[in-house]
Amino acid sequence: MDITRPLLNTFIEQRRKDGASDAYINRNLALLHKMLSLLAEGQPALNVPKFPKLKEPDARKGFCTFAKLYTELPERLRTLVLFLYTTRCRKGEARKLDWSQLIGRRA
Repeated sequence: MDITRPLLNTFIEQRRKDGASDAYINRNLALLHKMLSLLAEGQPALNVPKFPKLKEPDARKGFCTFAKLYTELPERLRTLVLFLYTTRCRKGEARKLDWSQLIGRRA
């Protein structure tokens, strides 16, 4: 149980040399920290060091929104895609539906 801050720094540098991104290294460190924290619950004498958190890049931008996708669809697909999107129904489930199930039965 000789995990110290200098050892964690060595780990970080080695992971960077291996080509891991800072975000990926943060996930590695988070898992190790969780394991040590769980282990320390049963052993009060165990000292879990403060783990570093590396700077990660901002979240990616420019993802396609539903509205943008919808306007690019051919007219013949828009109704189906809008139904699937709003009901969260899968395509296979939607194909099994009968028209009367969608509009209700007439008395």
